[in-house]
Amino acid sequence: MRSFVWFTFLVGCIPDGGPPTGTGTTSNGGSLSIDASSTFVLQRRESCTVPDHSVFDISYGNGEIGFRFQIDGGPSVFADIRYTIPAEPGSNLALFDATPAQPAFVSGTLKAGITGLLGRRDGDLHVTFADGSIFDGHYDLPFDAKGAKVDCGGGGGGDDWD
Repeated sequence: MRSFVWFTFLVGCIPDGGPPTGTGTTSNGGSLSIDASSTFVLQRRESCTVPDHSVFDISYGNGEIGFRFQIDGGPSVFADIRYTIPAEPGSNLALFDATPAQPAFVSGTLKAGITGLLGRRDGDLHVTFADGSIFDGHYDLPFDAKGAKVDCGGGGGGDDWD
């Protein structure tokens, strides 16, 4: 009976995928909710010589500000990964764009991680723009995958769910 209660508790704690959650603040004190259209997609690799691509498309405040970034290889189930914006040479942060494009982003940090048994992606953004304004935000996005797993030997396709 105790095992059943423990199992029921664990299943009750598994996130259901649910909608994106998160908030952001701007340097002028504005608070913005994450938009329901924000997404994370794991684009599975097409060959064994390239990594999976973790593609994030996040917006806040009904599109007032948005960020699109790609991490080749993606975050790890074992630890959050931090990236410097703009990406340093050799970084797995392959792309980072902000909209609107003006004022341009100057610098920042990005943290990406994996939470829950269904692999939601969560993290934080801290971005400074050319006009001195700052955006600080948190995101928590459901997991979605596209593409077939590639069998590279060794018992799996190489993504988070092998």
